[in-house]
Amino acid sequence: MKIYFLLMIGVLGIGSNAFALTVQEDYDAGLKLYSAQNYAQAIPYFDEALVQEPGNTAALQSRANCYYFLKEYPQALSDYQKVLALEPQNTQVAQFIQTLQAKIGTPSTVPSPNNPSGTDNRMEKRFGLYIGLLSDPMISLGSINAAYNVTGF
Repeated sequence: MKIYFLLMIGVLGIGSNAFALTVQEDYDAGLKLYSAQNYAQAIPYFDEALVQEPGNTAALQSRANCYYFLKEYPQALSDYQKVLALEPQNTQVAQFIQTLQAKIGTPSTVPSPNNPSGTDNRMEKRFGLYIGLLSDPMISLGSINAAYNVTGF
């Protein structure tokens, strides 16, 4: 009887771990939902990937994009800022942060005489193009970043 009980505990213990997803599996599941424009459903998968690997900038940026599409701009901004903190050389994210700050009217938006609202429409267009490209499942983030670095959009 003791052996049967120990075997059951062992099987149950292994079984519970067998259903845990890896960081990559969580990220891929989130990306699949993101590509299908199921942004709210994708966020928990990116969350779980980030629990397992807090420095995963791909999952962090994907979650930020989901928040952006859901018009949850403060959460998107927070995630984009975390990406920039982890990748300070990422000028593209830095520009998106400025555009998003202008969009939501955060204090860092500085109006000028030629631009009283403090927004830069070129940045908004670039951001929209980037987000549009991200929503195409046939285009990878790497190719978008490579195109940006070559052309500057």
